[in-house]
Amino acid sequence: MEFFSENVFKNWRRKLLSHAKGKILEAGVGTGKNFPYYPANADITGIDIADKMLPLAEKRAAKLGLAVKLMEGDVQSLSFPDNSFDTAVATFVFCSVPDPVLGLKELKRIVET
Repeated sequence: MEFFSENVFKNWRRKLLSHAKGKILEAGVGTGKNFPYYPANADITGIDIADKMLPLAEKRAAKLGLAVKLMEGDVQSLSFPDNSFDTAVATFVFCSVPDPVLGLKELKRIVET
């Protein structure tokens, strides 16, 4: 099933992440499934509320040769200052966020305007 779902979403991920630039925050980084699709030399910070996902994301980043900053975090309450990122990415995350509007407001707050 995993193989099927990744084949379905591969082109979607590639298209979405081709627009990511500058300093990037990925909320709900999970196991790092988006990592292969970021532009070369992307400056990525990934957060996830499920801390057990972070070692898996770290392993994937290492395998791909990416220097990704990973930390536990909740998209509803981000610890970053206003305007501290150029791009925010969240894929398949907001279906499990208790207050998605609050999470989207937080992403808006931390993205440079």
